[in-house]
Amino acid sequence: MSWSRESLGDDHEGWFAAVLPDGFGVAYQGTRIGVRLTDALGRTLAGSELVWREASEVIGWVTVCECGWRGMPVRRAFDPIEAITSQRRFAADDYGDPVDWMNRPVNVEEQLGHPEWAAHCDFVERVGVGEPSSL
Repeated sequence: MSWSRESLGDDHEGWFAAVLPDGFGVAYQGTRIGVRLTDALGRTLAGSELVWREASEVIGWVTVCECGWRGMPVRRAFDPIEAITSQRRFAADDYGDPVDWMNRPVNVEEQLGHPEWAAHCDFVERVGVGEPSSL
């Protein structure tokens, strides 16, 4: 799922991406995630092709925008107890999608991702320029 605002054009399409140790997901195929490789600062490596990873390698999720802005990362809990006791952490199912401690799907995209991206777009509309990434 992605979000867009007509008033901002094509430069501000947002989505909630799976985060892996070496990049973030931009394509999904069953339990595999196509990762766009990033550097240590989270910037996409120029000319990098998609690298396919298994959903079990997901370490979290982050709201991203086509303009380069990134939201606050949501870390994956690898243990159900950790998911209960920590804030903004979720486990992941076989497809790398967030689930709660009872293995129920969590609509993190709409609960956290979309409001965060919408606030980013509100800022851009108010001041006319992008804001710094939170990463």
